Amino acid sequence: WYDIAIGYAAHTYLLPVIGNTFYIVLKGIKGTGKSQFQKTISRLSYNGVWAGNLTAVTAPRVAHAYMADTHIDEFEKKEGEELKKLQKLLNSAYQKEGKYIQSNTDGSSIEDQITILESFSPKTLSANKLHADLYDSFMDRVILLKSAKANREIKDVDEIDDNEEESFNQLQAEFGYFILQHWKEIKAEIDQAKEDIDESNREEKKLAIYQGIVTYFLGEDKGKAVADRIRDSKEL
Repeated sequence: WYDIAIGYAAHTYLLPVIGNTFYIVLKGIKGTGKSQFQKTISRLSYNGVWAGNLTAVTAPRVAHAYMADTHIDEFEKKEGEELKKLQKLLNSAYQKEGKYIQSNTDGSSIEDQITILESFSPKTLSANKLHADLYDSFMDRVILLKSAKANREIKDVDEIDDNEEESFNQLQAEFGYFILQHWKEIKAEIDQAKEDIDESNREEKKLAIYQGIVTYFLGEDKGKAVADRIRDSKEL
């Protein structure tokens, strides 16, 4: 999971120049570290927000206002119309052109009746189990991670002491600075990976981002290996 986590965090700094994103869905029983993974990755990402039980109405407003990388807990509790609305939102929010349009016919003018929000935003979601009727179009944009209980105790990121907090903040600052300093070179690797795929294939688009980032840091062979591992596995 380490290369998945770092690749995800790195790409959040590059959204304006790469133009598309993807989602991580963590599946596993309670106590397997899903929320800790989300909280930790949110601390490394650009403008990461631990959003908890975010709704389809709130999510585009957070994205529009803060261009936030949001992390949603208890995805299995989304049901019915709320689940459909959230999936439709995520199906548009994976690319820079994504919009969320809301109408309110109580407004006195047409301008007051229509609200258009920028919905483009990376996200992770966690669930004890997945709904059987999730849209294929949504799952095509997802990397599915299966969580299991660790053999060692994992410290709660919310309970770190002041020294650890300072170290974490320093790590995030240095990580973000490095990505932004080298964005042209990283983007070049992502663009090269995109040339080797079918751009109309949603699954391949998410792989190109990962392949390009891992290639920049670890070389072409490792980049292709990571992409192949994700491609060949329904869950990791």
